[in-house]
Amino acid sequence: MSNSIKELKKAIDNLYELSIAEQSEIVVDKNVINESIKAYGKELQTVVCMEELAELTKELSKYLRGIHNKENLLTEVADVIICLHMIKEMYRIDTKLLNEEIERKQERQKARLNNENKRSVGKFNEL
Repeated sequence: MSNSIKELKKAIDNLYELSIAEQSEIVVDKNVINESIKAYGKELQTVVCMEELAELTKELSKYLRGIHNKENLLTEVADVIICLHMIKEMYRIDTKLLNEEIERKQERQKARLNNENKRSVGKFNEL
């Protein structure tokens, strides 16, 4: 794994740890989200969300190239979190179903990680 990827992972882990340490839940004002959808419409807000996702992609790309601006990264992560909540509202995504899907995906990832760890141990034992 390259140093830039390791540094990016460390920065994201640090942001995650800070958010957990400071508050256990990310707070997004649902009223502001609903008013934004009402004022600008679903189509425009969908485009804005797409743009915010692209801006986060750009910041992550910069991070991988060694251009580390934690303030910009934090801003773009916040924008995307707000947009994810907005998408959930605009497209009427059920919270229970969303949580079930998140759990399913994380269980699948745990299984992958366990399989990789088993392979790594097996390779080590072969040496």
